[in-house]
Amino acid sequence: MSTAPSLPTQHAPAERESEQTIRQQADYLSGLMVLRQMLDAIPEPSAVLNKNRQAIYVYRALLQAFNASDRPSALGLRPAELLGCIHADESEGGCGTTESCQTSGAVNAVLASLQGTEDVRECRITQTVEGEVNSLDLRVWATPWCSGKSNSRSSARLTSATRSGAAPWSRSFSTIS
Repeated sequence: MSTAPSLPTQHAPAERESEQTIRQQADYLSGLMVLRQMLDAIPEPSAVLNKNRQAIYVYRALLQAFNASDRPSALGLRPAELLGCIHADESEGGCGTTESCQTSGAVNAVLASLQGTEDVRECRITQTVEGEVNSLDLRVWATPWCSGKSNSRSSARLTSATRSGAAPWSRSFSTIS
């Protein structure tokens, strides 16, 4: 059950799953050892997202790319929140819900994926790292997929992002609803 159905938004839905639901979704994926090993073997920073675009599994490469200490601290965050986007805190709904998000290739690719369509878009995420403003020019791939969990139609997407004009470097996100 979503916990915040009445949050304002200027683009993507603002609803979020409860911490308990996030934990259940994360535990389900973490319990699939072969899947977990395959996901962690992917060298691109990646995460699995639920239908509300919240991280329920974060690949090892994403943790390493951002010097994150552990997976639990990333659970429940949305992609731009994971990446430190300066717009993620502009509204109560967070990532995807601000006016700036209306033209975000990342948000729009993920939303298309949730509708069952593979999508590839470019975006720029501006972040502040150690007091310095930094822009990431990214290409985002989003692909719907199903978790296979019984009694649950799970839609997911894989979103990879590569920094433009730099050495190969990427991030990805997947979503399970």
